[in-house]
Amino acid sequence: MNHYKYVRTVKEQQAERERQRPIRYKLPKMLVEFVNSYGSIEKCRRYYLFGVIFLSFFIVIQFHQTCSIRKFHSYSIPIIHIEINLPDHQSEIRSKSLDNQCNQNNSMKSDLTKSSSIHLTRVYPWLHAALFPIQSQSLMYCAIPKVASKTLVSLMIYVYVRDTIQNLTRNGTKPYIDQTQTQQYINIPRLIKELNKNGITVDEKSQESNSLLSLIETYLHILRFETVNDSLPSIFLNPWRFSIKDVFPQVHFTSLKNLSDIFSPSFTRVLFVRHPFERLASAYKERIATLDKDRIESEPYYDNVRKTICRRFSKRNRIQHLPRPIIDQCLQTIPSFENFVQYILINTETSFGIARMDRHWQPYSTVCQVCKFQYNFIGKYETFDDDFHLLLKRLNVSDWNIKRRRRTSGHKTGDYQQLYSALLDHLICQLKRLYKEDFQLFNYRTEDYVNRIQLIR
Repeated sequence: MNHYKYVRTVKEQQAERERQRPIRYKLPKMLVEFVNSYGSIEKCRRYYLFGVIFLSFFIVIQFHQTCSIRKFHSYSIPIIHIEINLPDHQSEIRSKSLDNQCNQNNSMKSDLTKSSSIHLTRVYPWLHAALFPIQSQSLMYCAIPKVASKTLVSLMIYVYVRDTIQNLTRNGTKPYIDQTQTQQYINIPRLIKELNKNGITVDEKSQESNSLLSLIETYLHILRFETVNDSLPSIFLNPWRFSIKDVFPQVHFTSLKNLSDIFSPSFTRVLFVRHPFERLASAYKERIATLDKDRIESEPYYDNVRKTICRRFSKRNRIQHLPRPIIDQCLQTIPSFENFVQYILINTETSFGIARMDRHWQPYSTVCQVCKFQYNFIGKYETFDDDFHLLLKRLNVSDWNIKRRRRTSGHKTGDYQQLYSALLDHLICQLKRLYKEDFQLFNYRTEDYVNRIQLIR
């Protein structure tokens, strides 16, 4: 009996001490009892209120400590940038893929930072026509024929002229440009001559300073919207017929004095590509399979190529020497796609032969030296609208006529695929060899145009 009272007295003393303890010391024990009481409705109800109080107390303490730190040490708190990891744009993904592919083949990659632009154009003469540096934008574009190059070159010239005029008029109090200064960037007499040649009549007085700005603004409007104003018919200026390098001397690749600048992280190197087989078929359709009388613009060079193919691969011409009147039947004859492929494959077993190919069917890995220049903005013809929008944003161009791509052929992918359906196996294999790097570097597949298992393997 006495032992029972003693024990009870101790418990009472412990309970009294427990009641006198601050709440913050009771909470851990209460939580443990709460966990141990799982399944007991009575005990859960008893400790539910204490659990809510504990959580509220903890949140208030943490908030108070945070506010105190910010109050007394705000000057030492660094700014935290919250970044949302959105998916990379396809252009960035393609750029990384290209870099990986080039790294795997060290023979394709080389350091150009110590080279000069003049030296490179001697080694690769076609770079003079293919590369368009826009130094005001820290950007360089490589133009590949049959990959929306007319649209893209027109955009580059627009940005170049726009930036030049903005720079020349920046310090002026009125819209006025000096003819002498402008001449360093734009050959005005040559520009007027080219406009007149393209059916746009320009008065020689436009060279005077007062009307010079108006002339250039009109030219910019034509580049954007293909018309002088909304009330006049459409005007198309083919940039490849405009002597661009003569009219705009600073878009020469050789105008880059230090090549290391173009490999800086802030410099954009732009490239647009297309499925190699579709690009080749498009070149055939527009350059070879169209007679001169059916062209919007005369193409005497490619008309001669068409006649050369016809005469070279005509069976009758190989069997016997025909008189001139019969041979001239090639004036109105369109060679087959097979004969065209046979023609372009001549002497392509060596790099020297590939270097001498026409740029319309030369591999663009050669045209643009893709592994040497390490392009970091890569658009594709197959996703042109999205990629072009991104490029417009990069160049700060918001008012471009994007509804109509300059002189698109109207041919569809099915039209091009049909050309390969009857092509002999050995010719397809040779084309795969010729465009091997284009396929590998930009993740294109042969089976998109050739449905033959034995060739795909």
